[in-house]
Amino acid sequence: MSKLANLQKFLTNDLRVFKAPFFEGLEGFPGTIETPDRQEQAPYRISSLDIFDAWDICGIVGGRKPSTYSESPRIWNGYFRGIGRKAVFFAFDLPQEKDFAKFMNALLEIPGFLELTVTDPYKHSAFLSLEGLGFQVRLSDQVADTKVVNHVILDSKKKTLLALNTDGMGMIWAIKEKVDVKGKTVLIIGAGGSAVSIGYEFVRAGSDLFITNRTPSRAKDVSELLAGSNSAGQQVSWGGFDRLSGLLSQADIVINTVPEGCPLDVESGKSLKEGALLAETTYGSKSAIKDLAMTTGLDYVDGMDMLIGQFLEAAAKIYPLLGISEEKHGEGIRKAHPPSLKLPPSPEAMADRMADR
Repeated sequence: MSKLANLQKFLTNDLRVFKAPFFEGLEGFPGTIETPDRQEQAPYRISSLDIFDAWDICGIVGGRKPSTYSESPRIWNGYFRGIGRKAVFFAFDLPQEKDFAKFMNALLEIPGFLELTVTDPYKHSAFLSLEGLGFQVRLSDQVADTKVVNHVILDSKKKTLLALNTDGMGMIWAIKEKVDVKGKTVLIIGAGGSAVSIGYEFVRAGSDLFITNRTPSRAKDVSELLAGSNSAGQQVSWGGFDRLSGLLSQADIVINTVPEGCPLDVESGKSLKEGALLAETTYGSKSAIKDLAMTTGLDYVDGMDMLIGQFLEAAAKIYPLLGISEEKHGEGIRKAHPPSLKLPPSPEAMADRMADR
């Protein structure tokens, strides 16, 4: 029986199915990829999970079926192939939040577990699950302050878990290519886990912040949390969606973190500040404000750019655990993305983008 069999009982997606043939042509791989049809986007099915019993195990878990939309498996599996590592990155569709702690425990019992990426709506559940795992846990400053996690990384030699949140780092990474964020007024739409992490990093980077949410009390909670950990003295305010029109006219940067039901529409373009930058955490078909950016002619940052920044942060923590050189790591990064994505051409350029965020 595969070492992954115990995980499958928690999930609604079949772990044998991938969106792309990440392992085709890999030396020693037994050639068990089956293509159900000839469509360009057809899924690829592995005949048995036993193939991965000697591999490192990673994946992304969420409650909104990341197997249907997430590009993280494409990026991470490309990276692992680029560094020549027998490691696999799955998508885990976990339908019930009450099962998160049990799922986390089952994952940590798997030989070769390396990393778990956590997406909505389980980022606070991931923090709560860190207690009683039998490992020493190290929290990043942001996780300690916000209690929101989107990466759990295992150092198997030291029996230590590192808990990170890279949402804000990824968004800062993406936006800094467009504008300097220091001194800017940032409007964040939504008050979930991504909003908390993004707000945290923008306040630390010297931005004034306004959190708005459909439920104002949630926006207030996030505002108070961020204000409490604000050492830079930046302004942090909150309000409901009823205040959006006035806020849009003041914001230099508008970031949508609402995965469904974004309150911005083409009409909102009339209220936007001239020269504002629009950004969002979603990408692809889930994009909510890309059309608004195109209609208004304003600059725009897609969630895919944020995802790449998140990946770079997490991969920088993981590659020393794999015993590979920085040069080899850089080679893997350059092979980690689909041709349609745009990455800086070298590790040095990537480091420049991340500096002084």
